[in-house]
Amino acid sequence: MVVYEALEDYEENSQVTLYNDTENSTELYRYLTEYVRKNGWTEEDIFQLLNTSVFYYLDGRKKSTIIDFYQDSDDIIETIEMVYGYDFTDIEQNFMFYIDAHDETENFVNLKGISMMELPLLKVEEEIFRRNDQ
Repeated sequence: MVVYEALEDYEENSQVTLYNDTENSTELYRYLTEYVRKNGWTEEDIFQLLNTSVFYYLDGRKKSTIIDFYQDSDDIIETIEMVYGYDFTDIEQNFMFYIDAHDETENFVNLKGISMMELPLLKVEEEIFRRNDQ
């Protein structure tokens, strides 16, 4: 888990200013550089790894998308919190709304047709904390 958290900083920030402040940061930077090189990842690969969500449908189809968790994410986070807490009674319409980060389209997912959702844990966690702090 720590590697994924650090990869987000690695991908977003200047390697020189972020990782040269302490010996531990320098060591972490070396580890991440080796890990990225070993896996052959590009910046786009890291972005996809950290941000892609996958919907698995009951009929066997799957759809990969990048959900914009920072723009009007309350609906999807609220739905996730309800499902996580086994509180299905509050999911009134059986639809979940999200905005695609690539083309900014508004999307609705019929939860009755979904068997599983794979979501970027760090993004979901950040939004749950944000919601609870308000």
